[in-house]
Amino acid sequence: MGNKHGLWALIAALLLTPFAASSGAVAQGPPDDDSGCLAYAFTRSADHAFLLESNSTIYGSDAFVIHNCGNVTVFINGSFAAQGESGLRVPIPAGMLDFTIQSQGVLLVEAYSVEMRPDRLEWEYEWQEIQQNKPISVDPNHVAIQQNWAAGLTALIVWVLSVQVFWHLVNGFVQRNYVEEVL
Repeated sequence: MGNKHGLWALIAALLLTPFAASSGAVAQGPPDDDSGCLAYAFTRSADHAFLLESNSTIYGSDAFVIHNCGNVTVFINGSFAAQGESGLRVPIPAGMLDFTIQSQGVLLVEAYSVEMRPDRLEWEYEWQEIQQNKPISVDPNHVAIQQNWAAGLTALIVWVLSVQVFWHLVNGFVQRNYVEEVL
């Protein structure tokens, strides 16, 4: 009987060991880097925001850079795009791009192969521009001919239907009220 209690105690100790080891775990913030600053960038389209990250698709026409660093520099496709100390609004072109944010030589954000698509409202504007640049010209004589045909065919259809209705009414009246004598 003593062996059984010892065996059960050993099994319980082995099963409870992982829980006892993890009981002192504490949530920690992000690791501290040398600069102590945080930066991120996003775009907006209508009521949606899109975070810039590698291998992603984003919509909008401007990137908003939020940071608590002193002075940051923004590079798009390796070329200088903007520099500033507070929140930046950077116009970005449509297409595939690489986005980099640096502060005093420290790389803060690096996003590669980001597919930038125009803002939804810009698409509507471009569609309207395309439609306005394609004038539709219709020959007035052709319009008059089509109107005449439509009026004539409408009159014909109304006449045929009214004759059919009256014919059936008159025919029904005659069939019910008059008797024909056949010799």
